[in-house]
Amino acid sequence: MIILDTMPLVNIILGILLLFLILPNRKGYIQNKLSKSLLIIIIFFNTHSQLDSFLYNNKYFNMEWYDISYLYYHLYGFLIFLFTQHMFKSEKKYRPITLIMIIYTIARIILYIVTYDVVDMSDIEDGYMPYVIDIGFALFINTLFLTLAYIKIKKVKFAVELSNIDKVNYIWLKRLIVISIVIYIAIIQNDIILAYRWDNLVLHTKIESTIQGTFFIAMSYFAIRFPLFSLYGDFKDDTHIKKDKYASSTLKPDISDKLWNDIQHAVKEDKGYMNPEYRLNDLAKSVDRSLHNVSQVINERTGKSFSDFINKYRVEYAKELLLDDNNRNFTILAIAYEVGFNSKTSFYNSFKKETGVTPTQFKKDNTKTH
Repeated sequence: MIILDTMPLVNIILGILLLFLILPNRKGYIQNKLSKSLLIIIIFFNTHSQLDSFLYNNKYFNMEWYDISYLYYHLYGFLIFLFTQHMFKSEKKYRPITLIMIIYTIARIILYIVTYDVVDMSDIEDGYMPYVIDIGFALFINTLFLTLAYIKIKKVKFAVELSNIDKVNYIWLKRLIVISIVIYIAIIQNDIILAYRWDNLVLHTKIESTIQGTFFIAMSYFAIRFPLFSLYGDFKDDTHIKKDKYASSTLKPDISDKLWNDIQHAVKEDKGYMNPEYRLNDLAKSVDRSLHNVSQVINERTGKSFSDFINKYRVEYAKELLLDDNNRNFTILAIAYEVGFNSKTSFYNSFKKETGVTPTQFKKDNTKTH
């Protein structure tokens, strides 16, 4: 019991340390400002929730700001889901879902205000059933969004072969999300049981808060260390540049020009972009230069990451196939696979990003002109 009573305090300290690790670090792994802000909110919420748990464990029920974490308990999964979408530069917009979550949050706040004066929060049995239903639904929402976040992370395609350390970080991030999903499902089942048996509520609440807080701390840590450079092959995202003496030095203009010509020749002539598994490692090997040099030149000449650079070639080839009369019987998905995309969604997103229209609309518009 002593461990359960003090663990929230340990998680509070770890949460504060993580915040100090992220906030002042402008050259860290997370370059996307929105992703960084979302992760800060997640860590802050978890730290504050652990503070509430510590107060609960020590029976400080009379403090005015006690149990405020109850109001945003349903937002953990949603925030992690949004974090993964922005981290992976998803083209989809989630404003409708965000609006629904805002309305739901307001509804829970109103419910809390209305019932707080009616129900004695220190009394376990007094009006506990409405909270079981509310928390159960919040747990379900968290579980749903965490599952969607895991699907997104699992399907991610890396532009650079992962180092051993990056592989470990990536694997553990996936594992922790899966474990969190399992934990939430277990908590849902546990709360159903507690709805009819209140005698073990205090012990179960302590166990739940300790496990949940610990796993969110661990998940946040591995999210901070997510290998962004391996994801996009973007020189701006490479936090290991200082460790590579070749990458840290500025390329001379003549060397940069030659490397840029070699890169274009390798991509155009070899048509490596048609391979869905084509990576920066493959291109760097073709031109016999370091990953960092190749990524740097692509970024400086085009303003694009390696992934976007390669996708541009795929889109250009797709445009040719879409307008070729010999490909009339080809589906959009078939063309997407033919040019090197591994899914219809990524093809549509990249095509619209390059042309401003969908493949279907592009074919329709250009067919009219011929």
